[in-house]
Amino acid sequence: MKNGFSIPNPPTDADLARCVHCGLCLSHCPTYRLTGLETESPRGRLFLIRALADGTQTVNAQFVEHINLCLDCRNCETVCPSGVQYGALLEAARGEIVARDHAGIFERALRWIVLKQIWTRPRLFDAFIALFKLYQRVGLQKVMRATGALKLFGRLGEMEAMLPETRTLRAFHSSPTRGDAGKHVALFTGCIMRAGFGNLHDATIRVLEKNGWRVEVIDAQVCCGALHIHAGERELAKEMARKNIEAFAREKFDAIVVNAAGCGAVLKEYGELLRDDPAFAQRAREFSARVKDITELLAQSPIAKPGRALNLRVTYQEPCHLAHAQRIKKQPRDLLKQIPGVELIEMQASDRCCGSAGIYNVTHPEIANPLIDEKMANVITTRADVVVTANIGCLLQLEYGKTKSHWQGRVAHLIELLDEAYG
Repeated sequence: MKNGFSIPNPPTDADLARCVHCGLCLSHCPTYRLTGLETESPRGRLFLIRALADGTQTVNAQFVEHINLCLDCRNCETVCPSGVQYGALLEAARGEIVARDHAGIFERALRWIVLKQIWTRPRLFDAFIALFKLYQRVGLQKVMRATGALKLFGRLGEMEAMLPETRTLRAFHSSPTRGDAGKHVALFTGCIMRAGFGNLHDATIRVLEKNGWRVEVIDAQVCCGALHIHAGERELAKEMARKNIEAFAREKFDAIVVNAAGCGAVLKEYGELLRDDPAFAQRAREFSARVKDITELLAQSPIAKPGRALNLRVTYQEPCHLAHAQRIKKQPRDLLKQIPGVELIEMQASDRCCGSAGIYNVTHPEIANPLIDEKMANVITTRADVVVTANIGCLLQLEYGKTKSHWQGRVAHLIELLDEAYG
């Protein structure tokens, strides 16, 4: 056991020693702000992780609870003066929890079904989404919600209640190559986005083409592995990373473009994930260097002028894994300001987590619900017509918050507004 960890490539002593306990992260940490507990702060969790590394802490129920209560929003990284790579350390701790098999029978079964079967097999994932579409279209969803029957299904019922009733789930069907311009990008389609939010991929392609990019979709790509990494299933995530690296290596693209911030953050960190893999370490670094968020790519130069004025008051909710993991904050705002008729109204604490964090809003509603309530209060204060974001998890959480707060505005992905402005 190296450094007190049993997982491959554990945190180094230097990584663990960076935190100087200054406390600047505390007011930016969602769980510390809500609980006031040191153990639910970044430095409190880092203390536990260091203790695990030196052998004075075991992976017990309390350790698991404190580590898993973190949203992994990485706001602490943005404000840390010592450059602590908190996300990597937290994910290593979660990997250690999984490696030591601290889960109960039900959790192990759920992980096997969801993470190892559905999420790793695109066809099975498509079938799962197709069943949900059928559930919506035959009217069963409305009946379940109206009668309150969802409460009988516990956490699964809570998860279903967070899905927007009015959203039409649609799979993305691509042609091999779109556009004929010289600039050449590949679109990362992901899993949930590909299976249920094809409208956003279509909008992304249209906007890129309007700006002179030729867009290609690689059929062999798979899920980015974000959900697996956040859940501690690092070996599964590595398998997916290798598949994606192989898939996109077949042709040289100017960039691999992503329209989901959570996916983009993980894709940009493949180099870290596979750093000890002799066959893939260098390839992973090269792959990650080519990944660009759609806002990052478009903001490199002035965009083609949209021809339609939208005449909307817009506020922007920053996805955690765009603002804090990728440090992309200015580019989305610059793009919004280039849309005719859009008035950008800044909301208070726009970079605070909305509570989505993958499936955190289902596993820890006692934290996620106050966060989305706070977020919607800030949205409403702006008197905006639209709240815009750039990540599918945030999009769904904001839709849920809209329903909870009875707000009458619209929730949209930034690329949707750009697409509408291009007509």
